[in-house]
Formats: sequence, C-alpha cells, structure tokens
Amino acid sequence: MKKDIKASIVILDYLKSRRVVQNVQSIMEQKVNFNLEIIIVDNSCNTENAKKLEGLKKYANVRLQINKDNVGYVRGNNRGAHMANGQYILIVNPDIVWREKDTLQKLVDFMDKNPDV
Repeated sequence: MKKDIKASIVILDYLKSRRVVQNVQSIMEQKVNFNLEIIIVDNSCNTENAKKLEGLKKYANVRLQINKDNVGYVRGNNRGAHMANGQYILIVNPDIVWREKDTLQKLVDFMDKNPDV
C-alpha cells in the first residue's frame, strides 16, 4: 500500500464502457482532501469496449486492466483489489454516478472515525 493513496476505487466492467466513463468522470468531480486511484478491470473481451476505456488513461490516477478472458465477477474484482494501493478499497458498479460532490469525502471521513466498521 502506498501511504499517499487513501482510497482505491475498483470498477469491474463487462460491456458497459459508456457507463464506466460517466462513473469515472463523476469521481473526478468529487471534492476530496486525499489522493485516490481508480482501477478499472475490463472483463468484456471486446476490443471496441476496451478502446473506449483506454481514453480514461488521460487521468493520471486511473489504471486499466484489460483481461484476455472473462474471469467472472469475483475474480475480476479481486484482480482490481490486488492492484490497489489505497488504505480503503471501494468496489463500485459501472453504472454509479456520484451526484453529490462530497460523497466520497463523507464516506472516507466516516471510515476514519469508525475503524471498527
């Protein structure tokens, strides 16, 4: 774990690249006082889907794992979690949009204040 990353957000994709892009864009609009990383694991085995996800590499804190085979939901998320460097790992579905700009900050603050959760 790198000490400078507080939260790692893992998004497992299966043919939902448009939704993943929207999700990442809404994460990037979050107002947080910590460093975060976004790890996208693509299980689609589809070159068009992968191309759309490649555009997210423009963000320095986004990492992309394109799987050659669909390894399933659990193994796909586990791959993302193993790549994570954050103190907290958030498994997020592709279709999530973070509407309130402080949602991620509130979540991390709660976890910091409640270490037994």
